[in-house]
Amino acid sequence: MLVTGTDVRDALVRLIRVGSLIAVLGAIHVLTLLLDWASLLNDNVVVRGIQGFVLSWSFTLSILAGLLAGGAGVLASLSSNVKVLRFTVPALALGGAALAILSPLYVILHQLPSLEVQFKPEVGAIAALFTGVAMAGGGFISAVIGFVALRPSPSPSQVPIMAYTPSQVPAVEYETGTVTSYEEPSLSREEEVFEELLRQEESAVEVRDSQAERAAVGPQAVQPPRAQAASMECAICGDQIPASALKTCGSCGAPMHRECVETWRDIGGRCPNCGAPLG
Repeated sequence: MLVTGTDVRDALVRLIRVGSLIAVLGAIHVLTLLLDWASLLNDNVVVRGIQGFVLSWSFTLSILAGLLAGGAGVLASLSSNVKVLRFTVPALALGGAALAILSPLYVILHQLPSLEVQFKPEVGAIAALFTGVAMAGGGFISAVIGFVALRPSPSPSQVPIMAYTPSQVPAVEYETGTVTSYEEPSLSREEEVFEELLRQEESAVEVRDSQAERAAVGPQAVQPPRAQAASMECAICGDQIPASALKTCGSCGAPMHRECVETWRDIGGRCPNCGAPLG
């Protein structure tokens, strides 16, 4: 499936939203350090609560998890390098999620039992574990967006070349006396595209001839080239192109936004119309 400029733009928007959600979850995870992660018991009676920041391991792991989650959110919001976003945002998010999950599990399953005291988990440890799992989900979603929606364009050998090649469908003969008839082969997809390009080229020639005739008769209100360019549609995103933002393919002349070309260059750098490298 060919990735279009609109698909890339939508994927980047979704990645920014997921990155922001991961950063918020990281901040919430750090705030759980202020809650009681466990309560010490004496004959099943609560003696005192232990907050998360009091325990060295939980404090260190949770702070690192929050920093990694915040880094994923900042990078997703500020960076425009698609290649960096595809790998870095999921890596930071999943790394932060791993530390966020490890922090309460280590305290509850190892650190407190090693002290040989009676205790019971409290809401702070449960909230920390929940935010870690949610961060892992966000990291997985960002990985899907990066490796599916923002995958690079196909290599030149995989880009279909729109060239006219007569279909080699064998003719079907119908013998009726001395008359032999042949069934006309149906047009393939490549031939339909080629015929459409020919019609567009003929229409462009007719427009140029009409403008030349009007210029020969006398000065007319002919639309300037820059105004014509302003009504063109971008070959990447399909939106109208202002004259100040126009950029064309050096091979086939397809019009595109300058911003679309910059983003498109990061995921393959080839013209969506002819497959030629974009300069």
